[in-house]
Amino acid sequence: MKCCSQKNGGRDEARQKVIQRWIEESGADGDCETSIRNLLKDYPHKELCRGFVVRDIRRGLDRGLIVERYCLTLWEFRQIAIQIGHYRPIRF
Repeated sequence: MKCCSQKNGGRDEARQKVIQRWIEESGADGDCETSIRNLLKDYPHKELCRGFVVRDIRRGLDRGLIVERYCLTLWEFRQIAIQIGHYRPIRF
């Protein structure tokens, strides 16, 4: 399964979409929107997506869909899923 991060600019495009989703979820506009964008631009991509990924995992969405939607690698998805208790690692 190819991740969208292997495409040109796929990760950056997904990052902008996730930031926009954070703004929409908070209901911010004007100056608040600008300050939220400035605050979120320094976060790592996996951490930006974590809240939405957890929500989608708990809703029962398919792994492939989540990976494509948020442009995560399978390893990043697996780390988030293990941390919330969705997967059990075979060994550490």
